[in-house]
Formats: sequence, C-alpha cells, structure tokens
Amino acid sequence: GGTKKSKLTGISKLDDANFAGTAKSKDCTLIITEGDSAKSLAMSGLSVVGRDYYGVFPLKGKPLNVREASHKQIIGNDEIKNVVEIMGLKFGTKYDETNVKSLRYGHLMIMADQDHDGSHIKGLVINFIHHFWPSLLDVPGFLQQFITPIVKATKKKKSKTFFTIPEYENWKESTGNDAKGFNIKYYKGLGTSTSAEAKEYFSNLDLHEVHFRDLTSDVATPDEVRSDEFDSDDNMDIEPSSTAAPLKQVSGNELIEMAFSKKHVESRKTWLNNMAKDTYLNYSNAQKDGVKFSEFINKELILFSQADNQRSIPHIMDGFKPSQRKVLFSCFKRKLKAEIKVAQLAGYVSEHSAYHHGEASLNGTIVNMAQNFCGSNNINLLTPSGQFGTRRMGGKDAASPRYIFTKLENITRKIFHPDDDALLSYLNDDGLSIEPEFYMPVIPMALVNGSDGIGTGWSSSVPNFDPRIIIENIRRLINGEDMEKMSPHYHGFTGEVVEETGKKAGSYSVKGRIERTNDTTLLITELPIKKWTQDYKVFLEGLLTKDDKNKSAELDIKDFKENHTDTTVSFTITATKEKIDSFEKGKDGLYGKFKLGGSISTSNMNLFDDRGRIIKYSSPESILQTFYDLRLDFYCKRKEHLLKILRREMRMLSNKARFVEEVCSGDLVVSNRKRADILADLQERGYETFTKDDDNKSDGDESDEEDENVSDAELAKGYDYLLGMKIWSLTYEKAEQLRRELEEKKQAVKDLEATAPSAIWENDLDDILDALDEREIAMEAAEKEERKAQSKNKKRQAKKAASKKKGKKKKDEWNSSDEDSSEEEASDSDSEGAFAPKKKAPARKRAPYARKPAAKSNPKPKASTPVEKVDLADESDEELDLMARMKQKLHVSPAPKKKAPVPAPLDIGEDDDDEVESKSSSTSSAASKGRKRSSPRQGEIEVLDVDDNEEVPAAAATKASRPTAGAKKAAKKAPAAKKAPAAAAKKPAAKKKPAPKKKKMVVDLSDSDSEDDFNESKLGFDEDDDGSEDFAPPPPRARSGRSRRQVNYAMDEESDEDSDFSDFE
Repeated sequence: GGTKKSKLTGISKLDDANFAGTAKSKDCTLIITEGDSAKSLAMSGLSVVGRDYYGVFPLKGKPLNVREASHKQIIGNDEIKNVVEIMGLKFGTKYDETNVKSLRYGHLMIMADQDHDGSHIKGLVINFIHHFWPSLLDVPGFLQQFITPIVKATKKKKSKTFFTIPEYENWKESTGNDAKGFNIKYYKGLGTSTSAEAKEYFSNLDLHEVHFRDLTSDVATPDEVRSDEFDSDDNMDIEPSSTAAPLKQVSGNELIEMAFSKKHVESRKTWLNNMAKDTYLNYSNAQKDGVKFSEFINKELILFSQADNQRSIPHIMDGFKPSQRKVLFSCFKRKLKAEIKVAQLAGYVSEHSAYHHGEASLNGTIVNMAQNFCGSNNINLLTPSGQFGTRRMGGKDAASPRYIFTKLENITRKIFHPDDDALLSYLNDDGLSIEPEFYMPVIPMALVNGSDGIGTGWSSSVPNFDPRIIIENIRRLINGEDMEKMSPHYHGFTGEVVEETGKKAGSYSVKGRIERTNDTTLLITELPIKKWTQDYKVFLEGLLTKDDKNKSAELDIKDFKENHTDTTVSFTITATKEKIDSFEKGKDGLYGKFKLGGSISTSNMNLFDDRGRIIKYSSPESILQTFYDLRLDFYCKRKEHLLKILRREMRMLSNKARFVEEVCSGDLVVSNRKRADILADLQERGYETFTKDDDNKSDGDESDEEDENVSDAELAKGYDYLLGMKIWSLTYEKAEQLRRELEEKKQAVKDLEATAPSAIWENDLDDILDALDEREIAMEAAEKEERKAQSKNKKRQAKKAASKKKGKKKKDEWNSSDEDSSEEEASDSDSEGAFAPKKKAPARKRAPYARKPAAKSNPKPKASTPVEKVDLADESDEELDLMARMKQKLHVSPAPKKKAPVPAPLDIGEDDDDEVESKSSSTSSAASKGRKRSSPRQGEIEVLDVDDNEEVPAAAATKASRPTAGAKKAAKKAPAAKKAPAAAAKKPAAKKKPAPKKKKMVVDLSDSDSEDDFNESKLGFDEDDDGSEDFAPPPPRARSGRSRRQVNYAMDEESDEDSDFSDFE
C-alpha cells in the first residue's frame, strides 16, 4: 500500500494538489478522469477553484475488475498501483472517519462521460474500493462523482442542462411544441465541452458534484427491481435465459457483488430481465441528498449492462447487432451499387445512422460483413473488393480501410426485400430517423451467418447453417410438414461435421482432412473450422523444436512444406515411418496427434426476440420456427400494404384519365383562370388529392390567416399530380394510355388479392435460390480458372527445369522438344488471367529484325561450320556466351556472281511437307534457266541472298513474288518497296517490284530431327504470328560499347530473300 507523502514523483500525468499529504489532506479531492481529454476539461475547471485542494489523474481506459483478477494481475496493474500510491491507501486497513485523515486525499471523485461506458467506469471504481476497503464507502462524502450535461437546451441567453436523456425527453414533451425555438446540443463525451463550459461547471460545484451515501444503510426496495413477468411461449424449445428466483430486497453490498462477481451470473440475468421500462437515475433529486449505491446499480449501471448485451447479442430476426444494422441501413439509404472506400462508408454510416462510437470499430464491422472465406459468412452482404482478409489469419490480414472498397452484393436486396422497408419500425435519434429496431429478412440470417458475442450476464454462440437447407425447411413449414434436422454448415469447408452420439444434444465434432500418401509423408488439406492456417503453421513449427526438458528426444516430424493458397490448405509433412505408425495407433489417430479435431455446440444460442428479451433457443429448428411465425405474419402486412399502394395508384390513374378527357372535351377549362378557381372547380368535381403524410404539418403558433395559406398550399400540392402534367399529356391518346394502365392496375390488384402471403414468400425464396446459383457459378468458375492456372504453372515449371537440365548436358545438340515447350509456355501465358502476370515466356522474346543490307551481287552460299544448338527458353549468361561462340563459328563466303532464279523459301509456319517439296521442285525447274547453287552439307543452314535491284527472269520474278495464303495478311504491314533502277524498269515482267519481304532462314531437313518436329515451330515462334511486331534495330555500328553483344535472329515465313547473317558482323 501507499504511505502519506507530501510530495510524489515518478507518476506520469499526475497533477497533484498542493495540500495533498499535508495536514489539510482530509479536505483534498483527487479527480480521476476518463482519459486525457477529460483531464484537460478538469484542468480548465481548476482555474476557477484553484490547485490547492484538487488533484487530477487520468485513467487509461476502463479499470480492472479486481474482484475476478488474480493477485499477480492486481499488483501488476499500473493504474491500480498509481491510484493506491496517490491516495496513500494501505491494503488490509479498515478506514473510518478518524483514520481517513492518514490518506493523502480525503475524497475521491470520478469524472466520466455521461454515457453507458462512463457508468461502467464508475461501477468499476466502486467495485475496486468495495473489494479492498468496503469501510471507506461508509465514510461520508469520501466517494463522489462529477456529472456533466448530456443535453443542453439554449434559447437566447437562457439555458437548461440535462444529465440523462429521459430527463430531456420528458422536458421536451412538457413544452408542448417539441422544444421549438431552443437550440439543442448533445454532449457525446467530456471532450465535447469547451474550456468556458468547464469553468462554468466548476463555478457551480453544487450542481455538478454528487456524493454517494453510506453503504451500511443502503437497502434496495422491491419497487426498484420490479418488471413485467416473463411470458412463457408454447414452444417448449424456447426458454428465458435465467432461471434464478427474482431479486426482491437486497442491500447495496449484495448488489455491488452481484454486478461484478462471476459467481452471480444467474442473478445478473434475473436482474436484467427484471429491469423496469424507462429506467434511469434522476440526478435532479440526487444533487441534494446524494445517491445510494443500490440506486446507482439498479438505475444507471443496469443501463450499461443492457446496452452491452444489445451490442453483443444478435437479434433472432435479422441476426444483427446494432452496428451491423446501422451499416446495412446506410447502404440501403445510399443505394450503394457503386464501390466506395470502406473508410468513406464508415463516415457515411456515422453521419446518417447516429453512430456514437469510434469509427475504427465501425470499419471492422464493415470488413466483417464483406468477408467470404471459409469460417466467416455463408452469405456476405457486402462485396469484398480488395484484401478483406483470408483464412490464413482469420481476417486479421485485411488491408487498411483506406485501401479497400465495397458495395452491396446483388443477393442482399433479395434477402432484405425493398417491399418490407415501409413496414419496419425505425428508431429516432434527436429527430433523425435511423435504422429500424430489426429487419425482416426473407430467411433467418441469424442461422445463415451465425454469430458470437459476450455481454453482461449472457454470451451467445450460433453456428452457421446451410441457406439452401433453411429454405427447404421454410417450404416444409409452409406446406404444413415437419422440418428436417439441420447441422452446422460453413461454405467452402471440405472436412466433416458429425453430430456426437451419447453426449449432450447439439454437440458436433469437426474434423479436418489428413491422409498418408506414403510411408513417410502426410498431406493435410483441411483444418477444423476457425482454425487458421497461420496459427496451424506455428503449431507445426513447434513439432520441429526440441523440448528443453528432453533435448535428446527424436523430433515428431522431420519437415513440412506449404502449398496452400488464400482459400485452400495444403501442408505436406514428412516424418519417419515408425513415427507415423505410432501416431496412427495413438488416441484419435492422426487427427488427435495433429490437432485436426474440434467441436461445435448449439447449447448457447441466446438471441433477442421481437419483444427485446434475451431468449435461449435449444436448437436451430426452434429458432427457425420462431422466425417463421413472425415472418409469415409480416408477409400478411406486406400484402395489405402493397394492395393499399396499388389501389391508391388506381385512384390516381382514374383521376388523371378523367382530368385529361374533360380538358380535351372542353368540359374543364384550366387556362386563363385564377388558381383558386381551378382548385375550387377540382374540389367540386370530386377529384382526390394525393399528398405525403410528412407534408401535413402545421405550427400551432401561427395565425388563422397563415393556417389558411398553408391549407391552400397543401391543396395545390394535393392536385399537383393533375395540374403539373405536361401540355403534351393533355391528348386523347394520353387518356387512352391512362385507361390501359388503369386496367393493368386493376388486374394487378386482382392477382395480388388471389395470392396467399405464403406464395409471396415462396417467390422471394426462388429469387434467393437464383441469386445463390449465380454466386456459386461465379465462384466455381473462379476456382476452375485458378486450378487451371496452377496446373499450367506446374507444367511450365517442369518443362523449364527439364530444359535447363538438357541444356547443361547437351549444349551442342539441337533438341526440338525444348523449342516445342517454349511455344507451349508462350501460349499458356495468355490464359493465366489474374492468377499470374501476363508476360511472355523467355522463348517468346523476338529479336529485332536485321536491317536490309545494301544491294550487292548475289553471293554464292558457302558451306558453313555446323551451328551449335541454342536453347531459346533461357537467357542466362552461360547461354549468351554460347551464342557469342556460335557467332564466331559461323562464316559465310560470297557466292559466285552468277545469275540464277531465286528459289522459293521453305514456309515453316503455313505449308505442309508436300507443299515444301512442291516449291523445291518449282525452284529447281526455274534454276535451269539461270545460275546453279551448291547444296549445303547435311546439318548445315543454307543462307541465300538476292539483290533487290538485280534483273530476274519474268517467270521467276512472278513466282517468287506470289505470296502464300499466310503471307497475304503480313503483306499489309511490309515496308514500302524500293525504287528499281532504270535498267530493271525496262523489263516487262517486272514493271513494279513488290515490297521487299523479310528474310527467311532456310533449314536443311536432312538433320536428325524429322520434318514433323520442324513443322511444330521448332524455332519457338507461333504459327499464327503475322509479323506485326517486327521493327528495325539501329545499324550494327550503333551498338558498339555494350557490355554484351546481342545475337539477333530474323525470320519470316513469307520472305523470298535469304539471310546473309549480317547481324553477326
């Protein structure tokens, strides 16, 4: 404990009173505040009363509940230690009015917000003092509270403050005009008050300082804990969540212990169920006589407990907690069909639904409503556009709300039907219409998405269930059949959920998936529900760590590998055969050893019902039965509402049709008449007025003349649907159209009258099933595409590895399979979609086409040295060096300047083998009229070059210029033809020289590779490539100075010229 010191040091944020710890300490007051902002308010107020007798110390959050904490927790809590030292308290000491003078402060004042959380902080401080020094609560005036306004009404220079919302509501009602003329300001916390207002508070301490009365004489009367008795339902599966006897007459001591002790859970449930309606603590009476501890517990702290349960326990109808309901209400109000940042949506929700808590919590609520990974929602109501979390970390890996977007899912409005909106009971917050008490979805979302929550006295845990099975059971109830038993179901879970026999009803065992693939390998492909991948990885890492107590023991596993994605699980574990054999023989086998088992229970399904009571439901069928009864009755209300709307539209159409007909016939004149005369004429003819209910308002303070003006305005507004019609509508055709529409409305009314409410429900169920089908088709398509991409990636990696291996073993050999794999890799990249970057495989990178050399006489090709094989699938430094060596080996000698026709090139991409032979024979025939060429040796590449400006026989020129079928397309993008010399222009067969075509590499097929292999695009280029990506590089001399010289290959299927290997020079 602490000791009485006149000066304390080392306690951060303490502003000590000047007389604390002195002879005047009994008159000093320590103000403990709710956070730093509240301390700033107190410090502003101390400028009025001075610092001699008042000290201030801020608390960090809510104090510890010492009644349920361990000794280690208590002595390790900085807040408790600081308060004890500042006050000079000693544990085990019994204080009275005499020895209280030994304390550094004679009074302890609590300064917290006037909201429910502020009441909880007051209660925790009371619990702290009562647990260790209960006698201090009998010392007159020792414990006090500083109350601040929660509402302030100002009119001109007069103001009135209210410390509770019910006080303000009662006053507003008493004014008779809804407090018109007053400026109303709500104080959401102490931080809302200004420094000037703080000085005003401390200038009127008698109004704001309230002391607690002594504890010994404090006894609660029966009327303080009365309420309506619980009405039991006929359904035996539903029971009130408390079975303890109602509290009658209890002391303040008992109430404090009941409110904060775990031993009195059932008593707290009864206490909350017995809460009277409109309960609140009236501080206007307490300011004089003080507050009894029993009054504070029964009339203020109970409101926090009730609010805590409402924030934590969902409703049976929509399965929502208030924050979720506010989010959905705001999305509906905004008609959120376009994506919006989560952070922006949180701000919109705060503004339009009066959310009074931190937006960080609201951001988390929005993210949770959009999550769709296994273990989260079976039906996410918001779209997760961005990283909203995965099963890897259970959603904790979600991105910042500033970076992710969301909108309403298409299925959301199928579940929360717009036709129900007008029938809901909406709440009101200071004149602002906010979310309803609860929504009426078509299916019970409390079962679809489940929930978990811990409140005061209650907790709730409802598993997820299959929406399709729920819909089937609703249809059975509609048809008067018995429901089928429902078991927990989580979308995407591939393990087992089995009801346990011989145990308490509603107990289910959950198993992941593990299999032994061989003697030393295990494969885990599923984890129990809500066991996240990252957590399980930590567990497996623990199996790889030796125990400190027995470091010589053999490890359970040797290693594990991870191959899972954000949606799937895949752990491959290796261990010795003996170890795996022992695991299988152990308790629960492999599932027990690797903790792949779990449990789900339906024994704690506590939900708020439509009357605001917390009810415990013993089975999901009992929840569905309660939902069915309420929802079917609501469908009856919806049918009546829709009929009312249709009949209203019928009357409006009838009036409009009659109006148009009378104007067209001249029976009713509306032009060149006074407004009042027209309105009177319409009234006399019996035309109905149609106005909105919220437009029918009048102020009681206005004069009779003003009332008449308002009445005239309302009358004109009521006839606006007639007088506001466009002139073009005043035709006989429009009247006939209106009559047709009227008949359609009449038929719609007849159809709806003949439709049973249950039939309307079944139509809505069909719409949900259609939406579920669409979602599942989209998900399956995405999963299929992912598997396809994974398969292609594995195949590509395997081929790449094989290519590298072959390249190292046989660098000097040509391997056609490597080139084939390069082509396949290139084609695979086109279908990877969003699963891999769309980039071409290395083999698909085409070198720039070689520049066309200056026209020369045709050189005779000379047999060249055999070319070493280059693997185009890899661009490593080793292979670039290989290309350089190949360049040195290549040597081309000029051919004799003997004229000869140009042989037709081998078309690799388009022509088959027969066509190649045909072209070869044609070329041989034409060559008889000109020069002959020498044949290259087997295994060598024949290189031909033709001078563009050389004279060529007409027949050969015509044949050589005739493009193949595949070349016509590429010819469109060929470079412009050069002008021929004058001598060439005289030739009649070559009046216009065609555009020079790209060079082509002609390969002798006498190599060991077959012609079929070569036709499979041996060089790694696509058959359908039309050469659209060709471009001309700078001249070779412009490349000097580069660290590595690049080897360029130029090839085109339709070229009638041969490469001269100029790129290697």
